[in-house]
Amino acid sequence: MTPLIIASFPMSDYEDAVRHCPATMARLVKLLGQIIDVTEDRLQRMVTSSARNRVMQALIIFGKELGVPSVATNIKIPYPITLIELARVSGTTRETAGQIVAQLVESGKIMYHRKMFTFDPNDLMSHGQ
Repeated sequence: MTPLIIASFPMSDYEDAVRHCPATMARLVKLLGQIIDVTEDRLQRMVTSSARNRVMQALIIFGKELGVPSVATNIKIPYPITLIELARVSGTTRETAGQIVAQLVESGKIMYHRKMFTFDPNDLMSHGQ
């Protein structure tokens, strides 16, 4: 969706650089620890038998990572997210994701317009409980 420039170099060169620079090694270990923490948190939130909760958790995660402040306590995800993408992330079908989104829109918990989501994450979290 956005242009990227990727730099590539042999892993052995990176390993040599890290091995010879303790500060870089410490930073790498800290960064990997943060990645593990975020991944573990996502797994804990997404491992549920309820498709509804998985869809809502996926929206909350999208909101945390991509959202920007909107009106009051709402956040808006300023990138188009299709129901197919939401379904894939939440481990459900497009039809189920679409039904859940429609229910959330109808109950006023989220807004979904032109593939853009707007919602209050706290309200959405409390709705799932």
